[in-house]
Amino acid sequence: MSFNSLMAWNFKLYRAFGIDVRIHWLLILYIVVKVLSTADKAGHIPFIWLIAGPLIIFTIVLLHEYGHCIAAKMVGGRADNIILWPLGGLAMCWCPQTPRAEFITAFGGPFVNCLMLAAGYLIRWLLPPEAPGTFDIFLSFIMDVNLTLLLFNLIPCYPLDGGRIFRALLWPLLGYSKAGFYTIWLAVIISGGLMMYGLITSDISLVFIAIFTFIQAWQEKQTGGGYVTYSAIPAARSEAPPILQKWRDDRKQKTQKREMETEKDIKSRVDRILDKINDAGMERLSDEERRFLNEASQYLNRNSPPH
Repeated sequence: MSFNSLMAWNFKLYRAFGIDVRIHWLLILYIVVKVLSTADKAGHIPFIWLIAGPLIIFTIVLLHEYGHCIAAKMVGGRADNIILWPLGGLAMCWCPQTPRAEFITAFGGPFVNCLMLAAGYLIRWLLPPEAPGTFDIFLSFIMDVNLTLLLFNLIPCYPLDGGRIFRALLWPLLGYSKAGFYTIWLAVIISGGLMMYGLITSDISLVFIAIFTFIQAWQEKQTGGGYVTYSAIPAARSEAPPILQKWRDDRKQKTQKREMETEKDIKSRVDRILDKINDAGMERLSDEERRFLNEASQYLNRNSPPH
């Protein structure tokens, strides 16, 4: 298994609403390392809370991604997969190329966070004064995660929801191409600002997010939309599998191009040898030319498409 294949590896957790939910192996490793490293410093904190924290975060991220998927289906699009990985969640969605569909699909994730925040405030308002303090801590943690996820994803920067919402709002005014152009360059500026701030404050998580958002913005420029990955990033954690997948695709394209050039060179030399046979006969071929003709025949037969 190659490095890129290893980095892209994930496995299916379950399927619901016609959507496969998958988990990346790096997320499992991250949670295990995080729990073990935190347990060494936690002291009086119960071990159950060390496990519950990451699980709550990624459950909220999962619900956020479901919001995108359901919204995409509501506007006539489709959603195939949700992948949970160390940077958060990725919803693989496609929606019709209209401002309304783009806006609804992009806002579907933050809308779920708004609903959970509203539910949290309502529960807190209904709680009696004598409610246990542990429950209030638990509720506060859920609300804080939702608020962080909501505010962060509304930043107008690809691949965050705010970037697609911003483009959807500009679309009717400027047209799709110009709206995408301004959104991409806004994302580049924001990612540059995040990078500088992360370097100044020695916050490596912000540096990772800045690199990730810059590359995703550039990929958006190349693809021009279509099949969309909606991301939820509660905090930077590790490398980005989509980036590695892009490297894998580029490598595959280069390999295919190299094979086509090799095949073209082989066919060109075979044609020259066949011309020589036609002019002077088979007996005029050298041993090297005979060997090459035999090897070329085997290569071309092996790589020719089946009939």
